[in-house]
Amino acid sequence: MVHGFDISTTMLTRARRRFRRERAAGLLRLHDGSITALPMADGSVDAAITINTLYFVAELDEALGELARVLAPAGRAVLGVGDPVTMAGAGVTRHGFRLRPVAELEAALAAAGLVVERHSRVGAGDSAFHLLIARSHPG
Repeated sequence: MVHGFDISTTMLTRARRRFRRERAAGLLRLHDGSITALPMADGSVDAAITINTLYFVAELDEALGELARVLAPAGRAVLGVGDPVTMAGAGVTRHGFRLRPVAELEAALAAAGLVVERHSRVGAGDSAFHLLIARSHPG
């Protein structure tokens, strides 16, 4: 079962329409919720992906702590963010984006008890997207 979370009613409405069949088949559940308060049991998630969302989270430590809480032992989390230096030059990021150095994200993951296994770049040049792959500790 795949679970999707969003705080945006607009995005949830779009996802409900787009993935109607998957929802009807019981393969996908969509939730109104924040990464800072996931309605999932401790250790119940094998893998989590968050792409382009951490820019909007003021409480980074709380969010990553919550992600660590729901991950199963040896569970994996993938965090994707645009390159912060490149994004700083994009006009849209002046409107409520929190651009954090990747080293800050790695430190916050570690503080939450997650181990960064890999930091990959997707794309070419200095503006390549960052993917951080972290795991929880085995139980």
